[in-house]
Amino acid sequence: MEMTPRERLIATVRFETLDRPVRWEALSFWKETLKRWHGEGLAEEVKDELSAHVAAGFDLQMPIFLGENLHAGFDPLFTEEILEQDAVHTVKRDFSGSVVKVFTDGSSTPPHFLDFPVKDRPSWEEVKPRLDPDTPGRLAVWAPFIQMAKRPDKIRAEGTFQGLTFVQTYNGKEGWNLNPFTGVTDPQPFSEDDLKSMRYQADLDGMLWNWKEKGHTVTSDGKEDIEGTSCYKIKLVTKEGDTFTYYIDSDSYVLIRSNSKIKVMGNETESDNYYSNYMQVDGIAVPGKSETRMNGQLAVTIIVEKVDLNTELADTLFEKPVK
Repeated sequence: MEMTPRERLIATVRFETLDRPVRWEALSFWKETLKRWHGEGLAEEVKDELSAHVAAGFDLQMPIFLGENLHAGFDPLFTEEILEQDAVHTVKRDFSGSVVKVFTDGSSTPPHFLDFPVKDRPSWEEVKPRLDPDTPGRLAVWAPFIQMAKRPDKIRAEGTFQGLTFVQTYNGKEGWNLNPFTGVTDPQPFSEDDLKSMRYQADLDGMLWNWKEKGHTVTSDGKEDIEGTSCYKIKLVTKEGDTFTYYIDSDSYVLIRSNSKIKVMGNETESDNYYSNYMQVDGIAVPGKSETRMNGQLAVTIIVEKVDLNTELADTLFEKPVK
């Protein structure tokens, strides 16, 4: 039985039996190589590294990058600057702090390394702060995105990061994920676990609203103090057996924290969400900031810049994304 790329990769790391070895190009395709291949019959739509990896049938469409994209986890990165340049070569300090020589016209080549940021004890001491794990917000990745929701049970998220656009859609029954960062350029249908998660997210009124009609079970667990705020504690259990616990400010009645325990692939996954910086939008309190923590560690921070209500949204926005 033929395995999917995901199944093949998982089986590999688990040392399980494969239908065939994983196919993966460890480096990359130079644009000069692709240009030559076009002259030898390669389809013209194969125009970049990502599409070349897909056309080649690799399981993991993700090359290892060299040069300025390779660094030891520095944050902040070094400032790129040109040190010397002529018609043929450019000598620059790249984001990793290395001094490299490359072709001025951008021709593909491994960089010629001339100098490195760490050469001795004094230079190591200068670099160490860029590797400090206690630096607040270190290695944070900010990806702007827009989320749209429409009754009944429709939701869409779309954003662009590093020139690539990701899209998630759910129309109330089916859902798709277009995520080029995984190396897949076609929309992929959601798994059953993903669909369940999207159903929860697409509940525009919140899961507590009309909970009985939705098939949930709700109990009140009294009050609990959350970071100095007295909160009502309300526990909701879905018909699928997932548990959501809500902590609602007993004075303002806004949501301060939620804890979720959701079954994914048969295993329970737990996370906490904290809501703050509430703003009024047409009389509705909307959290301007939310933080997701897993095992006590901050995983995701979402900052809301703008909220529009009662906007006309076409149903087609929530169907299968178009490449």
